[in-house]
Amino acid sequence: MPTRKSATPVPALLAACIIGTAVSCTPVGAAGKRIKDMPTLKQDFRKLDKSGDGYLSMEEFKAAGLDELAFKAADTDSDGRVDPDEYRNYTEAKREER
Repeated sequence: MPTRKSATPVPALLAACIIGTAVSCTPVGAAGKRIKDMPTLKQDFRKLDKSGDGYLSMEEFKAAGLDELAFKAADTDSDGRVDPDEYRNYTEAKREER
C-alpha cells in the first residue's frame, strides 16, 4: 500500500500542535503512546508567554515555530503584541481553516 504524504509540512504541523491550533493533532510520545489531556488554550498562551507580561511578542511567536506573517495575522489591533483574546481568535480561525 503506498504511503500518503502529509499536505502540511512537519514544521508547520509541529507549530500548530504547540499553539493548539490543530484540532485533530494528538501528539505521540517516544513509546508510541498518545499523550492525553492537551493543554487548554489559556495554558498554551501562558506557556508561550515566556516574559509573563500577559502578551505574546514577535519573539515569543517565533520561538514557537511561527513566522512574522502568523504574528501579524494574530495581532489584529497592530499594537505589536498578541493579547489572549487575539490569540484565541487566531487559533479558532486556524481551526476553522482545517
